[in-house]
Amino acid sequence: MDQALAYYQAALMLTEDNPAPELHDRILRAQQQTFRALADTQRVSGDLENAQANYNGALTAALERNARTEAGELYFVLGTLAADENAWDRALGNYALALENVEPAQRADVKTYQAFAYSSWGDAQRAAGQFDAAASAYTSALECAAELGDAERAGQVLYRFGLLNATLGHWQRALDYYTQAAARLPETETAVREALSRDRAIATRAFKRSQLDLQLEHARTARQASQWDDAATAYRAALGLARDLDDTTLATSIERDWVSLYDDKGAALHGMELWDEANEAYRASLHLACEFDFQDQADARRAHLLALSIDKTKALRAIGKREDAERAAQDTLALTQEFGDTNAQADALYTLGAFAAQDGDWEAAQVYYAQARPLLVAAERSDVLVQLDHDRATAQENLARQAQ
Repeated sequence: MDQALAYYQAALMLTEDNPAPELHDRILRAQQQTFRALADTQRVSGDLENAQANYNGALTAALERNARTEAGELYFVLGTLAADENAWDRALGNYALALENVEPAQRADVKTYQAFAYSSWGDAQRAAGQFDAAASAYTSALECAAELGDAERAGQVLYRFGLLNATLGHWQRALDYYTQAAARLPETETAVREALSRDRAIATRAFKRSQLDLQLEHARTARQASQWDDAATAYRAALGLARDLDDTTLATSIERDWVSLYDDKGAALHGMELWDEANEAYRASLHLACEFDFQDQADARRAHLLALSIDKTKALRAIGKREDAERAAQDTLALTQEFGDTNAQADALYTLGAFAAQDGDWEAAQVYYAQARPLLVAAERSDVLVQLDHDRATAQENLARQAQ
């Protein structure tokens, strides 16, 4: 074939000034066909470099003849040859030229190869860390798939978009692309769908982890700013995510933080003498401590509720609101009974006895003192017993005087 090509070239030189263009065209056609046949043989044998050179020779002849369709076919062949070498940019350049020259009926085939080349080029750029270029290539591939009406190809490209966003840590976008890909990939693509399912599971977990980190950071900043409700909402969301991730250690840590959050809120409100609001906060902390089975925290919160009620009683008493103070003391007694704290119950009963004595209700004082005494005896609180017995005797004396 090399000899034939040499003869054709010599003949072409002789016919350059020939007034008969048909002869020149026949020689060019023969040269083109020979170049093509030689290139096909070399390609099959793996001699890609010479094959490319001879395809280019055939293309030059076709262009000189203005044989656009044949030139388009050769551009397409050169594109596939470049694709075989993973030279995707060169392949795409040839496919673009092919599309400008082939017949309309052939465009779909070229477009299919072009879509594959864009996808593959995007893969190569993604692997090289050229993420913007990869996204551009995938976008072009998706446009080709849309033009072809090829849902499967679109699914493949959307899957790649998901992988690209996963590489960048854009987990929500990755999940969105995976969902779109799954909707387009046929059920018969078992291997691809299995890989997609694995990648979606990885992205789901990573997304939850990123959301968990965000919620914990939000909880921390909100807590520092005493934005208690916002912090609690963030802890609630973070706990759900930690449980979804089966991170039991972190989940337990979040539970403790949530319990202590309401304790901090209660302490802050306690200090401002906002009694009802502090009580509500301590109650919320106690409820969570019991729910999460933190016995130490539950016991501490019961102690805080009692201390709050006692301080409320003292504060009301100090400003002369005796009726309110007595009601607060009754609330304290109810708390001691609820919590089973007999020691605190004795103090609450003693306090109520003192209130009754101040009001001159010696009979009620006697009742409270009588209820408090056995509890103090059981607790071996001798110092308090001495004072109680003195107050009890005083109440008995006053009660006796009233009876006279």
